[in-house]
Amino acid sequence: MQASTDIISSDAEITLDHLKELIGRNQELAFGKFIDDGNLSKEYVSTSLSSKVSAQLSKGDAIAKALWEKGAGKIVGVVVAEEAKWDTEHFGSRMGKITLAVFDENVKSEQRMGIMEKISKKIRAKMLSARVNLADLKTIQALERMGAILTDVLLTYRFDFANRLPSVYPPTTRIGPAKEDEADELAHIGSGIFTIDRFHGDPNLSTAKCNELYSKWVLNSVKGLADAVLVARDGDQVAGFITCKIEQLGSSYKSGMIDLVGVRPSFAGLGIGRGLVQSALKWFSGKVPSVYVGTQAANTRAVRLYEGSKFKNACSEATLHLWSDSHA
Repeated sequence: MQASTDIISSDAEITLDHLKELIGRNQELAFGKFIDDGNLSKEYVSTSLSSKVSAQLSKGDAIAKALWEKGAGKIVGVVVAEEAKWDTEHFGSRMGKITLAVFDENVKSEQRMGIMEKISKKIRAKMLSARVNLADLKTIQALERMGAILTDVLLTYRFDFANRLPSVYPPTTRIGPAKEDEADELAHIGSGIFTIDRFHGDPNLSTAKCNELYSKWVLNSVKGLADAVLVARDGDQVAGFITCKIEQLGSSYKSGMIDLVGVRPSFAGLGIGRGLVQSALKWFSGKVPSVYVGTQAANTRAVRLYEGSKFKNACSEATLHLWSDSHA
């Protein structure tokens, strides 16, 4: 194994081949939720992820720093970051996010810190967020040593349509597409029910602004951010909702994504969440081969809901926020 003292930081060009080489060597950490998706080949995932990053760098939409094996031209680590534009607009301060942080195992924590500090200075953000595979303890520890705080642990689940749909759960409410005149009511519900997440988990962020963020998220979903919003109704009253999106990886692979699932507190415990998930799976059926959903490890009710609906854990990540006093 190459000694870590022979690893250097350099501004050498990061090519598509460099990215494919590094990601290909570190599939377990770099592939994220796609690591065990039987619908995809390892080569397809590696090429798709590398091409996406390469395109972002070419367009200037992201910045990157890399670590190299001295004298060999071999890339052994890369960190890619970009401005989190929606977060910036909402919170009124420049926010950034690390979209990729991949290192060979022999790269020491101090070397990871060094490259991430360079990225932090270059992105010039008040707060830089990162989601890191829980198996990548060196990178998590490097961020914590830099002063980053843990704000949540995200569990991502996958449902494969190769499996049978979960047994139909007798609905207690009617479930159908959202109506335009329900948008404000749905946004109001969203502002009060989402409290276990990376935003509310950060003491540096206003609770009121975090609540407002979810209100906007739900409203934007109804207005087209989501491909479908399904609503559970009890008579004329909205009892809950679920938002569905179709996402694309690479040139040809599409998968489903459940963004938000919310049930009004007065309707909790009536099986509405399960009915919404089943309705979402029926909506996705025939459109995609698999559906993903993320929830916090602390949200035990949601974990039970997805596991009870035949979703399987695909990826576990720590979310960290690194705050800076030097940038507005």
